[in-house]
Amino acid sequence: MNVISVSYDKSKLILPFTIWLLLFIAAGYFTFFANYSTGTLASFPMIIRTLFSTVFLIALVIVNRYVKRMLLNRKPLLLIDENGLNDNLSMFKLGFIPWGDIAYFYDYTNHPSDNQFRDILKLELKEPEQYIGKLNSKIKEDLYLRIISNGTSPVFFNTKNLDMDHHELLEQLQKAHEDFKKRNG
Repeated sequence: MNVISVSYDKSKLILPFTIWLLLFIAAGYFTFFANYSTGTLASFPMIIRTLFSTVFLIALVIVNRYVKRMLLNRKPLLLIDENGLNDNLSMFKLGFIPWGDIAYFYDYTNHPSDNQFRDILKLELKEPEQYIGKLNSKIKEDLYLRIISNGTSPVFFNTKNLDMDHHELLEQLQKAHEDFKKRNG
């Protein structure tokens, strides 16, 4: 089996990055360069304008760093090979998961509202408790244990911004898992 590498589709990230960059420039303008006596924000007191602009700038810097990290990331998010799956995509980033530890994959499409949806692939682990040691923070451990105690899978992949189609990725994962089962009985 060939190694299958899945990364972000950079073309899907350029528009959100551009929007955030324009908002970042606008917030910076109103914070540092706007003439408040003639500007559109003149009806608010100076402290409110400064506080609003500063909070907005901090939020934009955080989002900007996140989106920029996604754009510049060269590391594959998922590596699928004959031995298992290397996970750098899920919330917990569990690293290498051997095929023997995986019970099955399934498609979970979430429709939170009429105008947006997320295609999610879930991975059921046979013994999810053994991966707690791979988590690097107490907060992630608590969240992981809470998800397990609810009886749901803690490992899921949002496939919206990937360079591989949602259904194609599910087929590749299921095929590789089935091949492993055939090889190892």
